[in-house]
Amino acid sequence: MAVAAVALVGWFTGRRWGPRLAMLQWAVQIPVLATGSFQYFLWFGLQLHLKIEVGSALLGVNIYALALLLWTAYLQQQVAGQAAAKRPGMPAVAKAEG
Repeated sequence: MAVAAVALVGWFTGRRWGPRLAMLQWAVQIPVLATGSFQYFLWFGLQLHLKIEVGSALLGVNIYALALLLWTAYLQQQVAGQAAAKRPGMPAVAKAEG
């Protein structure tokens, strides 16, 4: 939870590492693995797992964390695009229409 709080503060204060830390925090929550003697899953708050049993192992994906990772990456891309457009001396990127 501390990592999420630090990432949030970094993001809102405009630090470059804020969104990256947030994406890392979501990425470590995506895999779910369980065998007879070993389990790995990590989640902070909500979780929604999609699991499949392979032999004696249970493999899965935390769909909630995956969705938030993709959303965070999208938001970071939007912010980076806006920041690049505001830099003086940078040529404007023309969007293709059609």
